[in-house]
Amino acid sequence: MNRFRILVATLAVAVAATMRAQSDLLEYRWEIGGGPALVFPITDGVSFMQSVNLGGGLVARRNFNPRMGLRMNLSLLHASGNTRSTFIPADPGSGTPEGGVYASRSWSRNMLEMGCVGELNFWGYGEGPRYKGNKRLTPYILLGVGVMMALGGEKTDVALALPVGLGVKYKVAKRLNLGFEWRFTFTTTDRLEEDGGKPSLADPYGVKSEGLKNKDQYSTMMVTLTYDISPKYRKCNN
Repeated sequence: MNRFRILVATLAVAVAATMRAQSDLLEYRWEIGGGPALVFPITDGVSFMQSVNLGGGLVARRNFNPRMGLRMNLSLLHASGNTRSTFIPADPGSGTPEGGVYASRSWSRNMLEMGCVGELNFWGYGEGPRYKGNKRLTPYILLGVGVMMALGGEKTDVALALPVGLGVKYKVAKRLNLGFEWRFTFTTTDRLEEDGGKPSLADPYGVKSEGLKNKDQYSTMMVTLTYDISPKYRKCNN
C-alpha cells in the first residue's frame, strides 16, 4: 500500500511539473483587440499638430516569432481643419501679384482605413520561453500598406495608404498586451480636404502633384489593448 501511495505521489509530481513546463513554453499565434486614437491631418490647409481629431480601430496581429509580426487594421478616423492660419487663394489662376484673393474655409471628413502592417520588435517579446531572453516590454518599428477611403462630400475618395512609424508594447498579463504607437501615413490623394465646399482645397495653389509629392498625409497616435488567442506548444529544445 505504501509503495502504491509513493507511486501515485510521484506521478502527481511528474504531471504537475510537465504541466508547469508546458505553461512556461506556451505561446500564442494571434492577438485581437483595438483602441482609441488621436488623428492629425497634414494637408495644404492644415499643418502638423494644427488640428486634433479622434478615431479608433480594431487590430488582429499574427505573431510569427517573438521578433516579428503582421497586423491587420480596420480603423475609422476623423479629420477636420480650417485655413484661417494659412493663405488660400479663392482663385489660384487669377494672376494677381498677391497670388489671388484670400479665402477661408473649414472642412470635415471621416476616413475608413484598411491595411496590413509589418512589425519588427527590438527585443524578443513575451514571457516565455525565458531561456531565449524574451522581455515583457519592447519597442518596435512598423511599415505597411493599405487603402484609405475619405467619406462624405461630393464623392468618396479612395487612395493608397502607406504607414510608417514607431511603437512600444508591454505584456500586462500572460495573455494581455498594452501598446502605444505613433505613425505617419502617406497617401496618394490630394483630396482629403475636398468635402464639396468652395473654394476647392484639392489643388488650392494650382500646383499639380505627382506620385507622393504634394499629397495629403495624416498622423495617428493610438493606444491598443489586445488579447492572445490560438495557443501553440514548442519542445524544450526548439
